[in-house]
Amino acid sequence: MPSTHTFVDDVFISYRHLDNKDLDEHGKGWIDNFHERFENVLLGKLGYEPRIWRDTRLPGNAYFADVLEERIRNTAVVISVLSPGYLMSDWCMGELREFCRLAEQTGGLRAGNNMRIFKAVKFPTEPEEHPPEFRKQLGYEFYEIDKMTRRPTEFAQAGGRDRAQRYWSKLDELAWDVRQVLYAINPRARAAAAGSVFTPPKGTIYLAETTRDLAAQRDKIKRELQDHGYGILPDKELPAFSPSYEEAVSECVGRAKLSVHLIGENYGLIPEGAGGRSIVRLQNEVAARRCCDDAFSRLLWLPVGLTPHEPEQEQFIEHLKKDSEMQRGAELLQTPLEELKSHIQKRLSSNGNGKKPEPVPGQSPPKIYLIFDKRDIRGVIPLSKYLTAEKKCEVLLPPLDDEGGGEAQPFDIHNENLKECDAVLIYYGQANQGWFEFKRRDLKKLVGLDRKSPLAAAAFYVASPETMHKEMFDNPDALVIKNFADFSPAALEPFLARVAVAAKGAVHAGN
Repeated sequence: MPSTHTFVDDVFISYRHLDNKDLDEHGKGWIDNFHERFENVLLGKLGYEPRIWRDTRLPGNAYFADVLEERIRNTAVVISVLSPGYLMSDWCMGELREFCRLAEQTGGLRAGNNMRIFKAVKFPTEPEEHPPEFRKQLGYEFYEIDKMTRRPTEFAQAGGRDRAQRYWSKLDELAWDVRQVLYAINPRARAAAAGSVFTPPKGTIYLAETTRDLAAQRDKIKRELQDHGYGILPDKELPAFSPSYEEAVSECVGRAKLSVHLIGENYGLIPEGAGGRSIVRLQNEVAARRCCDDAFSRLLWLPVGLTPHEPEQEQFIEHLKKDSEMQRGAELLQTPLEELKSHIQKRLSSNGNGKKPEPVPGQSPPKIYLIFDKRDIRGVIPLSKYLTAEKKCEVLLPPLDDEGGGEAQPFDIHNENLKECDAVLIYYGQANQGWFEFKRRDLKKLVGLDRKSPLAAAAFYVASPETMHKEMFDNPDALVIKNFADFSPAALEPFLARVAVAAKGAVHAGN
């Protein structure tokens, strides 16, 4: 139930006065600028003038004068500007604990899934040193770690044309989350929002924790999704040890309609007891276990030109590209960031409740050209049956002669299949390497064919027997599915996911 207490003030900024000593060219300290700029950003999100205050007096011997206590009681949200000095200050710790104590008298510390206390981290401190009141809360970091020196550097806080994007992005992110709490607990805010653009979240997205090299990209995606009305998870700090970490991720993923995973150049943090698996890898594994749910989908993204910096990350990315279990139920992208955002919007707009869209009446099933040598007929039969019977695809078969093998098949039929198909799947099993190389080059013919639309997907299904050539084979322009065991439908999911996305796009374009 929403709080019935009418708060006089919206936000109280708790800070160490020493953190406001370093003045800029205009004679303003870091806290001065933070206060003024945060107020302006929050104003744009609330639609009314927020009431934000801080105690500008240096603390004396008196501990929480009556007037200060009463004002804290009537404040909806507190933002603690965390720094080493803040943690050493008894006065700052007192402000925070007094707010938490008084909050229990005005509806409690929680507002739905959110807390009424926020931490803006000005300079890094050890997480175990954070006050227990918000030790589990996500912080809003106003600094970054230099890649070369590994030292923390505060975000530049310039304004005007020269304003530093990372600093302002964090202000924007913090303001959005404060907005959500104010709308939830403050009657004054709810009254101002009546009839406005405020609406309940459209749905929940799990935006996986990533490494620092992709922190800015993740922040940008998070901010844009929030601006479009989506809730973002995780919304609190996750445990630092396993299996509690996986359990917390699983709980979050279970509430989401989509998970988005950004994979960068570094391997990432490894929770205690996780067997050497990083948080990036663990989150992907947890989300993959929900792939059978029609109300859930998953996107994996790698930046263009990605160069892993650690052997563990290089190995993880190789597995991600080739292992069907790692890709299960996901679409793997290596594109510019803007294209990733377009894919996210397509996934979210395809169906309002996150479910995979029902087949459109009158829409033709996707045509998949299954290329194989006649020596692989027995191995291809279960794959072909799965595509036709289970996935309702139209499978185009290659013309196989009775004597010469795949090399002598009629090129007119072969080329016609290449022109008409929506996707190509080349099966490489019993055939020799010469046949495979001949068929691999056929994909390059697509450029010269008179096709009506680009190919939705191309993949190589590499099956037994296992050879050195198959072990070493890779292709940057198509999916490589290596499965030397019996046919598994899960192995085809990354390929079929691309076909499905292209089919959805075609339907939207037609409409």
